[in-house]
Amino acid sequence: MITGGLGFIGSNFLELIINNNKFDKIYIIDNNKISIKRYYIPLNLNKNIKLINHDLLKLEDFKLNLDCIVHLAAAGNVIESTKNPIYNFEHNVRATLNILEFARKSKVPKFIFSSTGGALMGNNSLPINENSYPKPISPYGASKLSCESYINAYSSMYEIESYILRFGNVYGPYCFHKKGVVNKLLECTLQKKIFNIFGDGTSSRDYIYVKDIAKAILSCVLKDSNSMQNTYHLSTNVETTLNELIKIFTKITDTKIDINYFPERIGEVYRNFADYNLANKELSFEPNKDLESLLEDTFRWYKNYLYNA
Repeated sequence: MITGGLGFIGSNFLELIINNNKFDKIYIIDNNKISIKRYYIPLNLNKNIKLINHDLLKLEDFKLNLDCIVHLAAAGNVIESTKNPIYNFEHNVRATLNILEFARKSKVPKFIFSSTGGALMGNNSLPINENSYPKPISPYGASKLSCESYINAYSSMYEIESYILRFGNVYGPYCFHKKGVVNKLLECTLQKKIFNIFGDGTSSRDYIYVKDIAKAILSCVLKDSNSMQNTYHLSTNVETTLNELIKIFTKITDTKIDINYFPERIGEVYRNFADYNLANKELSFEPNKDLESLLEDTFRWYKNYLYNA
């Protein structure tokens, strides 16, 4: 079962496992009406897939017989979490706890969770890794840390094999509804809008292609671990500043990007990149680090989507 299976990462993961053709039945839980409308046709082409429109905050009477849960649904925006931390808590922590309770009662043996690297770790020593001490500076980061704690507790108490995957800044196809920096640059470039920078552009992130994330999730689904609790950073170990990212966009789009500068915002991490050696060792995870080429592919996808939607 995939929660948030019609979202950005969920859509890419779903595409991968459909092509993989190893699963008898795939359940997708998603209550995003826009996503359901956009992706309903390809879902109908596969009889092994069942779409369930359901609220994760209301799972009391929910029943399915499952081998694995991939929990991707989340309220995933840092700035929005600072404006409405209660909403963020409800849709991250409470929803995750509901799913864990469902997993416990239904005796689901495996649970895979999409966490975060930067927001969870805050302004930490770099590069971060699985041994870094979490220092969240936003409600979003705090909610993900809380989710991880509940997952580890349930894994320990009820023998649920768990995989916590801490993503870098993910970009790539099916990103149309996201509000991250790559999407904003895509939108500003194609629609001739002004791009807003909060700070001076020297803040940095670890940009990871969504197809690599999807492959890592599949590796966890298929993996039979010796440990009940597994945590991995899925990243590139490459630090890219916002100014560097803008230069790449200017090159691949042959477009000058107009910029407005504003003061830094609370809750946002200044610098972030992560070591993925453990994921490489245990999941054979090796990400594509050709940021320029992959951003060019993303730009083509977004442009095609924008003019053909």
